[in-house]
Amino acid sequence: MGANKYTNLTASALVKTGAGILKGMYVNSTTGGTIKFWDNTSAATTVINNTITPAIGYHNLGNANFNTGLYATIANTLDVTLYWD
Repeated sequence: MGANKYTNLTASALVKTGAGILKGMYVNSTTGGTIKFWDNTSAATTVINNTITPAIGYHNLGNANFNTGLYATIANTLDVTLYWD
């Protein structure tokens, strides 16, 4: 996977403040869960990836650069590990 850092989430949260790279995610479990990524410190303005309804398993997110921060919005039931630098 190649990322140096990881964060496990089950609810919406700020992952990182400042610039970085969103590499991928591993969906550990889900029941109709969705996730949306923002280049911000909150769920406002610049969207990195709009609402995704992921299946269980690893998902490459294309090494998406973010500048302000990385915030993830989670809805329904989703246990996900994000891989980022």
